[in-house]
Amino acid sequence: MAVSNYLIIGNGVAGTTAAENLRKEDPEAKITIVTDESLPFYSRIRLNEYVAGEIAKEALVVRKESWYQDKDINLVTATTISVIDSEKKIVVTENGQEFPYDKLLYSAGSHAFIPRISGVNKPGVFALRNINDADEIIGYKQGKSSAVILGGGLLGLELGYALIQAGVKVTVVELSDHLLPRQLDKVGGAFLQKTLEGVGFNFILGDCATDIAGESCAETVILKSGKTLSAEVVLVSAGVRPNITLANNSGLDTNLGLIINENMQTNVSDIYAAGDLIERDGKLYGSWITSMEQGRLAAQNMAGKPVEYHGSTMSMTLKVVGIELGSAGNHDPEHELESKILTTDNVYKRVIFDQDKVVGCVMIGDKKGFSKLSRHISQGDNIAEIDEQLLELSS
Repeated sequence: MAVSNYLIIGNGVAGTTAAENLRKEDPEAKITIVTDESLPFYSRIRLNEYVAGEIAKEALVVRKESWYQDKDINLVTATTISVIDSEKKIVVTENGQEFPYDKLLYSAGSHAFIPRISGVNKPGVFALRNINDADEIIGYKQGKSSAVILGGGLLGLELGYALIQAGVKVTVVELSDHLLPRQLDKVGGAFLQKTLEGVGFNFILGDCATDIAGESCAETVILKSGKTLSAEVVLVSAGVRPNITLANNSGLDTNLGLIINENMQTNVSDIYAAGDLIERDGKLYGSWITSMEQGRLAAQNMAGKPVEYHGSTMSMTLKVVGIELGSAGNHDPEHELESKILTTDNVYKRVIFDQDKVVGCVMIGDKKGFSKLSRHISQGDNIAEIDEQLLELSS
């Protein structure tokens, strides 16, 4: 019987999880990961700690080179794929090297979205998505005293605190009227804002940048409202977009992302996908936990053990200067559903109900019970199946 040849594009959490599970499912298979990154699989969610100087670059690496050797996985770094030839079943790198495959997993992740703002390409303007971005920010921020972060999402807040720790005055500009609008209601957003202001953040909400000014580099940010902010460093944190250019050029169906079916397959035979770039039933998913789940399911399907994927319940966690935050499912931003709420000086908790099911939860300052509630939300469990103590908020 011929040995299967699996090829994975991308060494993020989806691709690495898939490789690990392919080895479990098929001990004799040939498994190759090709990535344009210079490092083995590392934690992007800890890049802010690296920028803050809290950890060394080596501490970012989740899977050392020995891990790949022990599992007989061939890792090819600093290599960019430019062509997928699905008829010949090969991929071709920018320098002409060819990698054949029997089954291919496309898990090339996403890139930072850069809005069309005048001056956004000036020196001193950055987006943090990978280790190269982090190294550039570290080198540039030395001696700088002011920074403006465009976008009040997760990465922007985490990166902002890293700069505050380095002695930089940080102002966050967020278009929404409250922080984390995709994860929090207005009450929760206001609670988080007040807490973060206590550790040094400045916030401007309901506004956006129209121009980044300066003769030779970023010096000021001009807002739509007419306000001008001093900004020796500008960090764009406006979300991400799937890396689907190669997919588009290879005959794979795309929309918002790379479209997959219930078995993690694209429209092209023997090409699967997982991670930040996939689209399922019109939805994009971009979190560590969901990417890990998708990588595992993709591996099982690639190895000939069909399992179905019907989407994921979105959840996130954040920790800034000891502030615990979790959000899962429907955060009901307009408070249209029934909910239980607990508010103290240091804690905001809200569990959201729709008839006989828990459909969402938000916890700030205390995440006790969050993981269990998230599982119940994901599984669509009836309230009668849930431990009453989880529904009785306490702090």
